[in-house]
Amino acid sequence: MTARSLTFLAFLILGVGASGAAAQQGAANPHGELPEGMTCSDCHTSEGWTPLRSDLAFDHAETGFALDGRHREVTCATCHLDLTFADAAADQDDCASCHLDVHQGTIARNCAACHTTMSFNEMPPGVVHPADFPLEGAHLQTTCESCHTDDLGGAYAPLDRECASCHMSDYVSTPLVDHQALGFSTDCTECHSMLDFRDVAFDHFTVSGGFELIGQHAGIECTACHSLPGGGLPVVPAGPEDCVACHISDYEDEHGGSGFPTDCLQCHTTDDWDDADFDHAAATGFQLIANHDLLACRECHVDGSSETLFDPSGPEDCIACHLADYESEHGGSGFPTTCTDCHAVTDWGGATFDHLVTTGFELIPNHDQLQCSQCHVGSTSETIWNPSGPQDCYSCHITDYQNQHAGSGFSTDCTDCHQATTWDFNHDFPIFSGPHVQGAAWNDCAECHTVPGSPEVFSCFGCHGANQTQNQHQGVNNYQYDSPSCLSCHPNGRS
Repeated sequence: MTARSLTFLAFLILGVGASGAAAQQGAANPHGELPEGMTCSDCHTSEGWTPLRSDLAFDHAETGFALDGRHREVTCATCHLDLTFADAAADQDDCASCHLDVHQGTIARNCAACHTTMSFNEMPPGVVHPADFPLEGAHLQTTCESCHTDDLGGAYAPLDRECASCHMSDYVSTPLVDHQALGFSTDCTECHSMLDFRDVAFDHFTVSGGFELIGQHAGIECTACHSLPGGGLPVVPAGPEDCVACHISDYEDEHGGSGFPTDCLQCHTTDDWDDADFDHAAATGFQLIANHDLLACRECHVDGSSETLFDPSGPEDCIACHLADYESEHGGSGFPTTCTDCHAVTDWGGATFDHLVTTGFELIPNHDQLQCSQCHVGSTSETIWNPSGPQDCYSCHITDYQNQHAGSGFSTDCTDCHQATTWDFNHDFPIFSGPHVQGAAWNDCAECHTVPGSPEVFSCFGCHGANQTQNQHQGVNNYQYDSPSCLSCHPNGRS
């Protein structure tokens, strides 16, 4: 043993006393030359060379090897050959130079690929497995020894990658489906995922010879159609479109005796029985338009069959089904029974009755604003009055005539003076504006039209006396004292 080693041993045994002995012998710093700026107190205390300070100023990470996990607990001498720290007992890039490789070289020598610095038993998530068999799904949850059963001590030898090498007992003993009897592949991944054997992606279309599990079929249990574990079918359909072979009871419950086709897909989808798209027009000749397509089948058909409650002669024979509606609205009216002459199929209230075509009387303003009952008896076509034709206003408006023109001798042909849209009458002389406006200059037609029955005869002198008019017209050439002359000079009633 060298003198230097003996001095180091004395340091370890004697502690503080050794420092004095070293000083007496003039011993050099056992660590050799310290890095610039570093002193003994950065690691040691004045109480003794050992133990070291808990808060070392020296950062071991600066050497390229950070002390974390269990490495923080070991002494310097565990890894370094002497106190100069120049030489290390292990290669910091090669864990096996310090730690025994229990795997005997069967896996990577870099321990950090699978282990942490806290414990060899603590393995981080995402452990890298050989690329030809990556750990996925449930395999991530198993221990190494679960598969490497014969590799004691961690010497993990490569295993057979085939599913059956580990899961043959599952293949043979599964209680749900007899894989052997049905000749299923031993490559589990053809149907199952790595996550769970119950996570099945079975190619039913290929195995069954063309029956694809779509719509509601995709969500049902195997036992809904198959007897397990043998996989037999209680009924063998002729093909993927032979729905009624399996669903005969559904057909009988809903359509028994109806004569409906047994090809369910003509009306239904595989998603839902209620999602029916029946082509009523193609099957019956009667198109379900507007409000008809909102009706339940039983409102027109005997429940559960195609037999109708009514017997229309064709799609336009509304009255065959709607006789009660006709009777309650138009009974005894003589209205046509071809409902679409007036009504639309969307709404009874949206009637567009052509009064001119049906009666010969055009409903022009203001007649088109009247209720039927103002001219007709109840809901019938019988009229309250009996005009001789469309121009015979007097027959309906005799009360209006008597109120306004009784004893006047005016014509009973109202259109001589009035318009059909308003009682205001045509008068060439302005009696509704200007100085001769009604109420200011006159109140009754007879004030100007003095001869009953002769409206063309009029007189200005009921209001304009002889003296007044003659005084106002002195010196006027060709002045004549008669009403027609007044109108010829004053057609607008002004001076």
